[in-house]
Amino acid sequence: MIDIEAVKKAISESDGEAVVKIFEGATEAERREVAKEVKKLYRDEPFLIEGDDGHTFYGNNNLQIAGIALLACATVSDLPAYIDSFETELLATVARQRPQKWIDAYVQKELTKGESCRWAILRELMRHGLCNPVEDNNFILGMINRLSQANWRQEESLLADIRANDDLLDVAFWRIFEVEQTESRGIANFDRWSKNDTWQDAILTLSAEGRLDRGRLLDSAVEALNRGFNKVEARWFTGLFDRLEPTDEEIAERLDKLCPLLRSSNSQTIQWSFKLLKAREKRGITLAPEKYIDALPDMFTVQSKAFVKQVLKLAQRLIADLPKRQDEIARSIADLLIRDAADIQGMAIDFLEANFSPPDQVLAETLVTYRDYVVTSVRTRFDKYLGGVAKASPTELGTTEEPSTCDLESLRAATAELKPKIAKNAGLKPMLTAAGSGKILLPPLVMEVLLDIPRCTDENLLPLIQTPEELIEGLAEWIESPDDYVRLETLMAAMGRLSGEYDEDFLKSAEPLADRAKKKLIGAFDEPVLIYASILAWIDPALLGSPKIKEVLKKHVSIPKKGNLLSMQIETIHKSHSASILSQLRTTQPFILLSEPTHHEAWVAPPVLVDRWLAMRSSDCPEPMPTDALLALLRLARDDRRRALTRLKKKAAKRPCEFESALRFALGDDSIKIGSDNAL
Repeated sequence: MIDIEAVKKAISESDGEAVVKIFEGATEAERREVAKEVKKLYRDEPFLIEGDDGHTFYGNNNLQIAGIALLACATVSDLPAYIDSFETELLATVARQRPQKWIDAYVQKELTKGESCRWAILRELMRHGLCNPVEDNNFILGMINRLSQANWRQEESLLADIRANDDLLDVAFWRIFEVEQTESRGIANFDRWSKNDTWQDAILTLSAEGRLDRGRLLDSAVEALNRGFNKVEARWFTGLFDRLEPTDEEIAERLDKLCPLLRSSNSQTIQWSFKLLKAREKRGITLAPEKYIDALPDMFTVQSKAFVKQVLKLAQRLIADLPKRQDEIARSIADLLIRDAADIQGMAIDFLEANFSPPDQVLAETLVTYRDYVVTSVRTRFDKYLGGVAKASPTELGTTEEPSTCDLESLRAATAELKPKIAKNAGLKPMLTAAGSGKILLPPLVMEVLLDIPRCTDENLLPLIQTPEELIEGLAEWIESPDDYVRLETLMAAMGRLSGEYDEDFLKSAEPLADRAKKKLIGAFDEPVLIYASILAWIDPALLGSPKIKEVLKKHVSIPKKGNLLSMQIETIHKSHSASILSQLRTTQPFILLSEPTHHEAWVAPPVLVDRWLAMRSSDCPEPMPTDALLALLRLARDDRRRALTRLKKKAAKRPCEFESALRFALGDDSIKIGSDNAL
């Protein structure tokens, strides 16, 4: 039988070893008898203790020991999201004393926390043969986080720590190349800021010693680049590959694996692989011309003008090598006319004039469709190159569409239904007046009315919140001045991206914010309740467990169904959106908000929305929340829609979901049919 008074004494004396001995050999029934009281002891212990001066605060050692006691007796479902205890060895010891069924459930619960899992405890359980979670992605993320943090804080040498876990080099280590990491806590970011040895340093040392196979490292780095990880991570893998200094023979053996990198979604990876392959050509290691031709459309998406110039030189050679495929090359060159830069459009026309003059009918028809993309300074050359084809009628180009007709009265009626500001900005009134009078020339357009049309420029770009520290500061400021709704939207989206990034330092720094949010929540009503609850859920979902908070939330939380969105007013949609975000935050899993504003006035830049959607589509949650999808489309800015549509078409799903179809339609794809979701 467990003596609860002995437990209390051990906690009050901060004696963790005494707690371990008290629970050693106890049955599960005996543990359950004291669990409720131990849980209360844990909750009653403050996170910080005020110093004698009234200004200084210290960590509470008794809370650390109470956490050990709680892990020793509570069921897995009763454990808080995070146990406030740094006593890893003692925590692992009491965990090992529990039955295998409890251990299995505990391991699964920890793994749901991603990189913030208590990896050191899981590792100790693994050493004793009680679990083997190396195939779980979150175990790998936790391993990277734990080993990197110790090195980052100069507590231990990373290389020494890896050697202390030598058995992980056989399986777990290689999964680093398979699991996508976050930009803020991935290997690349740790290496960037490390004051000691880096992961790359450690890997090169272990490779030189023969502990890590050099050939497998080269293969794994290339395979990781082919998985399409984020840009920061991709740059780390290319850096590792370069530091391994592969020989010509090693490059030749991997040509088939390097070739797909020319078609990567990451422009930096495309440029890196192109430079790598071109450098080897002088030494007789060449890629088949067909491979280069297949990759031309993707290589031409790179923004660098210097790189485009290099690829055009390659295309010139490819025409001579494979004249049968020159039509494909011409179409790839024509796609450059979609680019906004006049220099690149000019280079494209130079190439077409030198190699495809005059253009054949198929090329001409393709180019005519690009005419609206051509900038004014280049359009004269473009029209001259096409001759009369650029001004040809649809019938002359092989189409038989009849021009649409509409009587003047119908146009006036439609204009009257528009909001006055929209009609004014569109210049509809002077156009209708001119049309009614029979005049050919329109009155001059008053440009002042166009000044308030939003543009996605660098001047009004919203800063992206990237760290928990930035987010805590931003939320604290918003609570005191909750007037900026656009700022709130960026904060809510940041909570989604950074969800689950908990550790002791984070919880300590977030405690004042949590206290403030609790007080605000209890005294609030309507949508603010959901916002303050979301802040608490982001910090720790367990903070929403008090009866008073539950009672308040019960009155305000309601997540809508898709079919109800069409009848909602915008205020109701925003409230439902906040409820959906709260629900997601309670899972402690990171998520993407498509509707996060990129610019002032809550506009979302179309290329950014497309990138977010592609990232979401490839994640574990490929469907957006209904309110998020709706707000994302409502906030879609006018700028760069064509470029965004081009990118989305290249990455289009074989069977696009309702949102992807709606997004393509919003971006100007007339081939999309209206779907069944009326709200979208």
